[in-house]
Amino acid sequence: MADEGDTAWLKPALARVASAALNTSSVAVSDLMPLPGHAGLGYSFVLTADGAAQRLVVRTIPDGTPAKGPADVVRQARIMMSMREAGAPTPQILWTGDEQSLMGRPFFVAEFVEGYQTPQDWRLLTERDQRLGRRAMEALSLIHRADWRSREDVFGERQDLTQEFDRLQKLFDRPTIDLREGGRLLALRDRLLQTLPGDAEIGCVHGDFHWGNIIFGEEEVRAIVDWEIAYIGPVLLDLGWIAFYADEGAFAGAAAERTRRFGLSPDEMIDCYARGAGRAPPADEVAWFRAFSAYRFGIISLFNCMLHRRGKRHDPMWEDMVLSVPQMMERGLELIAA
Repeated sequence: MADEGDTAWLKPALARVASAALNTSSVAVSDLMPLPGHAGLGYSFVLTADGAAQRLVVRTIPDGTPAKGPADVVRQARIMMSMREAGAPTPQILWTGDEQSLMGRPFFVAEFVEGYQTPQDWRLLTERDQRLGRRAMEALSLIHRADWRSREDVFGERQDLTQEFDRLQKLFDRPTIDLREGGRLLALRDRLLQTLPGDAEIGCVHGDFHWGNIIFGEEEVRAIVDWEIAYIGPVLLDLGWIAFYADEGAFAGAAAERTRRFGLSPDEMIDCYARGAGRAPPADEVAWFRAFSAYRFGIISLFNCMLHRRGKRHDPMWEDMVLSVPQMMERGLELIAA
């Protein structure tokens, strides 16, 4: 295959897939546009078949990359199909294939969902954006109400919190991470381990639920995307994650102001989620998962900043974000104070 910076290989590969799927030789692929995100290769494109044109999305992986973890795009497609069957708003999956497919590597093709994303600048938020935020929290409760036991064959075996800690440990337990920038990270980790919830509710977890992974319509959630790290586990991880993002007290400097872009406070998010779920989650568990999210995002910030500094992944945003890591740790400790 050609270098991944050159997408010349992709158009004919997509044409082969579409031609076989639609049983027609009259196909053309055009207007290839990269999608945001770091997981694998994602593009929107226009497919013209027998004179009819439509915009679609393809997700695949670089040639030679093992189809494991976030790079297992076929698993992602199956998860989205399963959640769509449960009534959750996900894009419709059209075609999938493995490394033996006409694409020559694992892939999925899905509908392109037209829609709207709320503005990054909180000063541009409207009442509609706040209503959409409430709809998003209701959609999250719907994901968590799905029958997870019938979906283990799609998501994989359930995972517990100790596995989450193990994964995070692998990210920062390396000499290239400067823990001096982490504040009281180890103290928060120890406190979290001492107070692990014993009977956290289990369900389908998105894993990275925030407004950037949601496509909104005029007054509704049209699609929740980016299911790369979804799994069966403690559902309050998703609630703690989005509540953390909206917590002004968890960030320092300009980053604290950016928490307002969600249009809802953490308490408002939790209330909306409770209404969608039909019951309020235990307050102490929500606090624990908010604290865990501070620990989780702090490690992710240190890790991504390290990649940026070493030239592995250019993204100067993490130089700013890492300045908030000590404050994240303090906020986490405050949330689960004895």
